[in-house]
Amino acid sequence: MNRRSFLNRVGLSSLSTTVSATGIAQASAAFANDSSKKINVADTESLGIPAYLKKSIRDETLLMEPENLTVACYTFPNYHPSVIHNKLYGPGWTEYNLFRPVRLWFEGHQLLKCCCFFLCMYLPNLLSGQSPYIDGRPWTDKRIVCKDDGIVLRYGDGPANCDAYGAREANVVKDNGTYYLFYDGAGKDGWKSCLAESKDLKHWIKKGAILQLGKPGANDSKSASAPWVIKEGKTWHMFYLGTPHTSPPPDRIPSFPYLTMKAKSTSLEGPWVKQYDVTPFFVKENSFYSVTASPGFIVKYNEEYLQFFSGATQDSSGTKRTLGIATTKNLDGPWKVNEKPIFPITEQVENSSVYYEPANKTWYLFTNHIGIDKNKTEYTDAIWVYWSKNIYHWNENDKAVVLDSINCTWSKGAIGMPSVIRVGNKLAVLYDAYEGYSTYHMRRNIGLAWIDIADLAKRESD
Repeated sequence: MNRRSFLNRVGLSSLSTTVSATGIAQASAAFANDSSKKINVADTESLGIPAYLKKSIRDETLLMEPENLTVACYTFPNYHPSVIHNKLYGPGWTEYNLFRPVRLWFEGHQLLKCCCFFLCMYLPNLLSGQSPYIDGRPWTDKRIVCKDDGIVLRYGDGPANCDAYGAREANVVKDNGTYYLFYDGAGKDGWKSCLAESKDLKHWIKKGAILQLGKPGANDSKSASAPWVIKEGKTWHMFYLGTPHTSPPPDRIPSFPYLTMKAKSTSLEGPWVKQYDVTPFFVKENSFYSVTASPGFIVKYNEEYLQFFSGATQDSSGTKRTLGIATTKNLDGPWKVNEKPIFPITEQVENSSVYYEPANKTWYLFTNHIGIDKNKTEYTDAIWVYWSKNIYHWNENDKAVVLDSINCTWSKGAIGMPSVIRVGNKLAVLYDAYEGYSTYHMRRNIGLAWIDIADLAKRESD
């Protein structure tokens, strides 16, 4: 009897029940039994087949060994990397990638081993294209290969207690062979921009705070943090986040509005001179940036500067976050904000770091995705990347996961802002995260991960 005739005779529902209930090996044993008689319930139980299997077979005679039976073993390829899945979904894809939106809830939670539970609880939504988030926010099951290198800068030992309670919002720049890492140090009087230096991105020397809080009443009186810098001639221009509001001490977490402010220096080490007379752009009512207009990556393109800033607005359903583009030809002047954001406000992303790959003439935008847990608590759950051939126009569907609790080696909770820089044929990704399973804003460290440029190009071409 050939395979097709056998399947037609047994019935697909019966066969699927047998295989799903007992596994391929036990099902094969049942059909290959030497007896020419019916297999009774006792026999099926001795083989490990549930007694209720008998009820699912339309005709018990179908359990008799078919003539000229050839037993074949079929494997399910989704649990292991394969050539076809590399092509369809990206290098190294397996069905375990579908665990990406599922948060690990406690130390030792071995979610990746719970295949049956996951397939029952989450796979139907994922295969139907439904969001795994409780509020239906956008998501993606695409990934790029990103190898985490662990923590490279820990909080707590900065000069003058500048990062006593945490280090986050990493932004890396290279100048004259030295890497300069700007990061938010959560100190005893608030969050301020701090500096560390390195020759290899792994070993850092902390230099302390490079910005101080503004005077009472100033827009940066409670936080002067999250800076982005660009050099024009001999001058470094800094665009940093200022706010007059924070949560109570000791955390002093910055709160709305998030504003973009300006400083300049002839050296990355400072001193940095604040320019209170310069307002690059400001929050605007009834816009996508009504409560947040905070700084982001800056690049010069076609004789003008583009800044990918974070915009956020609020309505009855909560906070909506996205990215916008502002342009200028004068770094000491005002910027013009594009009326529409580059992604819908429902995309729930913030912060930006942009890389251009000349080999395939593609722009890559790295950003934080804001997830939501079962308690409706929002937190940065992943780093995403978007790609486009046109720096002014982006498609929210062209995206993939870079780093989250699945491939981060030390954080299974909140993963913060990314900053990327090319090193040889790789992209270095600096980011902050909480060591462990928490989504807490404080006690963050800075981590390092790597992406092969070739893998980045493969993801874009799929």
